Amino acid sequence: MNVTTPFADPFAWSQRPYGRVFNNLTIPNTKEGRLEIAEILGSDLMATAAKSGAKTAIFDSRNQWYALHDTPVCWKHPGLEDRDLIAEIIDAGHELGIQYVPYIPVDCDQRAFEEHPEWRNVDFGGLIVDQSFPRVCENSPFADYMAGYLIDLLQRYDIQGLWFDGLGVNSGCYCSYCRDGFRTAAGQEAPRSAGDLEIWNLWLDYKKAATQRVFETFARAARSVRPGIPIHTAWLSDVRGSSQTWVEGFWKWPTPFLQLMRSETEMVGEFYVETAQYSPSYHIALTEAELRDRAMIAISNGAVPTFTMMANPASTRAIHQEVEVRAPWLIGSDPAPYVAVVYSEKSKQLCERDQWKDGPDFTLYGTVMPLLEEKIPETCITDRNLELDDLSKFAVIVLPDIGIISDTVASKLKAFVAAGGGLVANYRTSLHGPDGSQLSDFRLADLFGVHFRGTMPNETVLEPWSATNIGLEQANGVLCKYLIASDHEIVNDPLIRGSRAVEVVPAYRRGEPKGYDIPYPGPMFRVEADNGVDAVLSEAFQEPGVSWPMITARNYGKGRVVYIAANLGLHYASQWTYPFVRRLQTNSVRWAAGANEPFVQIETLLQVHATLFHQRNPDRLIVHLLNSPSPQGYPPMTRQSWAGYKAAVDHADVDPSSLRDVYFTSFGRMREELAPVHNIRVRIRGEFKRIYTAPDNVTLTPAVKDGWSEVVVGRLDAHLMVVAE
Repeated sequence: MNVTTPFADPFAWSQRPYGRVFNNLTIPNTKEGRLEIAEILGSDLMATAAKSGAKTAIFDSRNQWYALHDTPVCWKHPGLEDRDLIAEIIDAGHELGIQYVPYIPVDCDQRAFEEHPEWRNVDFGGLIVDQSFPRVCENSPFADYMAGYLIDLLQRYDIQGLWFDGLGVNSGCYCSYCRDGFRTAAGQEAPRSAGDLEIWNLWLDYKKAATQRVFETFARAARSVRPGIPIHTAWLSDVRGSSQTWVEGFWKWPTPFLQLMRSETEMVGEFYVETAQYSPSYHIALTEAELRDRAMIAISNGAVPTFTMMANPASTRAIHQEVEVRAPWLIGSDPAPYVAVVYSEKSKQLCERDQWKDGPDFTLYGTVMPLLEEKIPETCITDRNLELDDLSKFAVIVLPDIGIISDTVASKLKAFVAAGGGLVANYRTSLHGPDGSQLSDFRLADLFGVHFRGTMPNETVLEPWSATNIGLEQANGVLCKYLIASDHEIVNDPLIRGSRAVEVVPAYRRGEPKGYDIPYPGPMFRVEADNGVDAVLSEAFQEPGVSWPMITARNYGKGRVVYIAANLGLHYASQWTYPFVRRLQTNSVRWAAGANEPFVQIETLLQVHATLFHQRNPDRLIVHLLNSPSPQGYPPMTRQSWAGYKAAVDHADVDPSSLRDVYFTSFGRMREELAPVHNIRVRIRGEFKRIYTAPDNVTLTPAVKDGWSEVVVGRLDAHLMVVAE
C-alpha cells in the first residue's frame, strides 16, 4: 500500500540544515542480537528523536544482514518475529511530526550472500574480502536485487527520501562480474595491483563507470515509484576502498573534509556527529559545548550536522534550535573562494610509503589551520577540481605536498599563474610520476624555477667539541637545519625574525654556527634555483660555501610562485606547531597573492576561524565567525583506530609498543566551556546597504574609507555571522 504523506512539503527535509538525527540498528542474528532487537520499539526510537529536536530521523530499514520489516526481497531479522519495525517507526513519526528516512547499506545482504555466492565481494585470489559483513558486489545482479528492494519499500511505506551507505563498486573486488565486465570493456585481464599503471587506471575507470550505473539503477527504481525523491549517500560515492580516510577525517578534524565534499560534489555535505566517545569500549556522551562546536563547524563550512541520539536529548534539541534560527543565511549559500588548498587521494595512495599513509591528512590539516588562524579565506579542493574547474575564481592555489600532477593540471596551473594567479607549493609537489614513482626533477620545475637535487641529511654535522675533561674532541651533530633569511617580504616579519632564541652562552664555541636566523628541525630537499628566482630562506651550513634554498619566490607572467622545500603543513600539524612555521605559510600565501587582497579582512584572536559564503537571493555576503580554540578540541587524525590496534595486539607476533601514536578515544578532550571573544574588527571591500550580525539581527554601523567598510563585532560566543547586503 502507498500511504499518503502528512507532510506539507515531503522533500523539504533534504535542504533543511537542522533537525536531522541518525542511529544505526546494526544488530546481527545472534542470541544477543535477537534479544536486543526484540526490545527496540519504533515508538521509543521516535520518542527519543522528538526529545532530541528531530524533524527527520534516519534509521535502518535494513541493516547489513536483514530487513527490519516485511518484504519478499530480503530476509527479515529473525528477532522481530511478526513485528514490522519500520511501520512502527513511521506511525510514531506521523504522530510526532517527524519524517522517517531509511538508512540502507547497498553493499551487504545476508540472503544475497548465501543464495548467490557468485555475487560476493572477493579478492584477486577469490577469498571473501570482509569477514564482518556479508558484502556483495554492486556490479553484479545484486544491483537489480537491491533495486527490487527499493521499489517494494517505497510501495509499502510513506517514505520521502533514501539514505545509502556503501555506495560504490569496490576497487578490490574481483568477482566474475567485475573480471568479465572489465575484459569486455577494456580487452584486458583484471590487474592485481597498480604495478601496470595503464591497465590499473583502466580498471579504476571501469569501476567508476560501474558505480555510476549502479546509482542510476537505484535512482531509476526509486523514482519510478516516487518521482523526484531525494537520495543521499553517507559519504562520497566513488570507487570504494581508497577513500576511507575521509570518514575518519570527519570524526577527528572535519573542517577540510567538509570543504572537500562541498568542492567535489558541489552539494551541501554532512557532518555526521557521533555524540558519544568510545574509550575504547564504553560510551561517554559529548558535552553540550562539544555538540555546539561540531554543529557550528558544520554550518560554517557549508554542511548539515546530523547527530546520533546518544547524547542528552535536551542538549541536542538546544543545538538544533540554534542552527534553526541560522537557517535563513545557510540555505542557498555557496562558498566565496579566495585561496584553494588542494588534496589528492591519488598522491596519497601512490606516493606515500609509510604504512599508515596518514601524512597527507596531517599535511592538509597543518596547511588549512594557519589560514584559518590568520583569517585568510580558504576552501579545500581535490585534484579532480584542478582537472575540471575554472581556476580563475581563486587568487592563490596551495599545493601541499601533492606528488602527482597530471599534464592537464600542469598546463592549467601555468596558465593560471601567467594570467595573474598565485601559487604556493611545497616538498614533493610534482616530483612523482602518474604511477607514484619518483622523478629526477619536478614536473613543474619551469614554473617553480627550482630543480630537485636530492634530500638533505637530517643531521647537521658541526665543528667538534674541542674541549673535554680528558682533552679529546667529541663529535657534534644536531637534527636541525640552520637557516639564513634574506631581505624579503615573506620573512621580514617580527614573529619570524624573533623566533631564534637569544644567545646567552656562546654556542659557537661548541660548533653551532654563527649568523643564522632560524633553526628548523625538519626534513628538507636540496633544490637549485634558476637565475632570477629569489632565495627567501636558505640552509648554508650543511656544506660550507654552498647555500640550499628552503623557500624561493619568483614572478611568472603576471603571477607569483612560492616553492617551499619542506613540508611545513605536516610539521605544523603533527610536531612543530611553532608560530614561525605558521607565519612562513601564511606570508607565502600573502606574497603569492600580490595585489589580489582578500575581500574580507578580520582582526581578532587566532582561535576565531572565518569562512565566507555568498547568497544570491537575497544578494549578500556572509562571514561566519567561529570561536573554536584548541584547535577544535581534538587531535587532527589518528595513526590507528582502536579496532586496528586491538587486532594487531591479538596477534602474538606483534609488539604493542611498536604501534605508534594510537589514540584510544575518537575525539580527544571534550570542550566544557568557551570564553567569549570581544571587539572583532571586520573589513569588507565595498559599500553596502546594510551590515548586521545574524541571527541576532543587530545592525552594525560601518566606517567607510578607501573603498572598505569596517565594523566591530562586540562579542562572539560560539558562532555568529556578519552579513553584508
